Amino acid sequence: MKRVLLIAVVSFLYIPLVFALPGTKKYKATWNANTEPDLAGYSLYWRVPGGEFTDANKIITVQTEQLLTGVVPVGSEIALTALDTAGNESLFSDVLFFDLDSIAPAVPGGLSIEVIQ
Repeated sequence: MKRVLLIAVVSFLYIPLVFALPGTKKYKATWNANTEPDLAGYSLYWRVPGGEFTDANKIITVQTEQLLTGVVPVGSEIALTALDTAGNESLFSDVLFFDLDSIAPAVPGGLSIEVIQ
């Protein structure tokens, strides 16, 4: 019984180790914090393009950022969910493609059109 409990605790507190060669770029996913009072954390999932998101390919964190280099395979699709203290999980966020050669700049915001006469 203790062994099963220990495995559950270890898997929930999993903190990935990131190894990078000197001079290698590091990539980090960031997201907006969920403001619900019963928030327990987030699950960051990855999959091969067109595949399924599974528990085997996820990182659970309470932070609003996660290093990807050395943890998530390049060429993966990535999505995020929120977890609450009752064990409920949100729907998946939009899916992003993680490719080191095509990381696009952030989408500009505040675009508007006005009439000038």
